[in-house]
Amino acid sequence: MEVMTSDHALDENKLRLTHDDLVEEFIDRRNAEIPETFVPSANGIALVDCKVLWLAYRPGSRLSVGQWVGRAREGLFMKFSDNHFLSVRRYGKLWSIERLKMGTITDEVLAFAFGPTPILLDDHKLARMLARQCHPSLREEARCVCWIPMTA
Repeated sequence: MEVMTSDHALDENKLRLTHDDLVEEFIDRRNAEIPETFVPSANGIALVDCKVLWLAYRPGSRLSVGQWVGRAREGLFMKFSDNHFLSVRRYGKLWSIERLKMGTITDEVLAFAFGPTPILLDDHKLARMLARQCHPSLREEARCVCWIPMTA
């Protein structure tokens, strides 16, 4: 059983105080359908909705889903962009946003910087739009969101 440290509690409290309007629900990792290898240092995940998309939106960019390969039934969508493979992967009923840079072996996942707390969504189309807005980097106004190693 994983023990929550005071640092984790403080990070979650900071996230709740500063960005509670962006998070629909905090889910304890024991209650989430994620593998043990998915950001093992995270005590939980943040279920978000379209408010995060508006935070990450870059003026002048399109919000379309774009050209992705994959199907919801298989639980994986992939897109090649800027020397990276972007992927939207299903864990249970939720979707993560991940990326892998060509020539590296470390996957990254989109997360809130506090914790870190991985971000998951319940809609794969919204997840694909958010992935597009957050890659290759996030705009200054979205600095509470970052790419972290999947194994962090």
